[in-house]
Amino acid sequence: MDLLERAENQIQGAMKLESQINSKDTQNRNLLQEKVEDQKKMIHLQSQLIEKKQEDVKCLQETVHEEIKTYAETLSTSCAKALSPKKLENVVKKIQDAEDRSRNLIIFGLTEENGENLNAKVGEMFTYLEEKPLFSTPTRIGNSSGGSVRPVKLSLASATMVSPLLAKSQRLRQSNILKSVYISPDRTKEERMVRRTLVNELREKRKDNPDLIFVIRKGKVLSV
Repeated sequence: MDLLERAENQIQGAMKLESQINSKDTQNRNLLQEKVEDQKKMIHLQSQLIEKKQEDVKCLQETVHEEIKTYAETLSTSCAKALSPKKLENVVKKIQDAEDRSRNLIIFGLTEENGENLNAKVGEMFTYLEEKPLFSTPTRIGNSSGGSVRPVKLSLASATMVSPLLAKSQRLRQSNILKSVYISPDRTKEERMVRRTLVNELREKRKDNPDLIFVIRKGKVLSV
């Protein structure tokens, strides 16, 4: 009798354990299914968000396109009114003049004599500076008036050659023959007025502060 009861108890225990396992499996399957559904919802929401972003971007692109189109039309109309043929001609002339000036040099203080070989004089000056740039035939500026020495104007083959020559021109002060020669860019009337103001300011600062060194750099008088 004890063996029979024991067997029945074991059978009931096994059935109970199986029922618990089945219940646990069901819970796990339900939990997994819930997670899958949650993932589906997240993917759906992300898809909706992406679609909304794409719509916003498309709307923004259309708005920008319209704004640019409107601005271009307005600018075209304004330019047509602002730049009459005469004004446009003046603008082109100023641009060309600026490009031509960028290759020019003005030489002050170069001795002047009747029948002089100006090309040779300029060549000797460049030789002293250890430079051999290609340049056009130099000419004196203005009318001869007795004892005054007229400046010399010339054009270099390239505007990139101007800065190195201007930088080396300081060496002319060390020459007994060329120490009174000064090389300058070809400035407009307005630029010459600005330069004159800066030079006067430079002289005043050097006079008031003899122990300091002042230079003109980037349109300003600076202490170095």
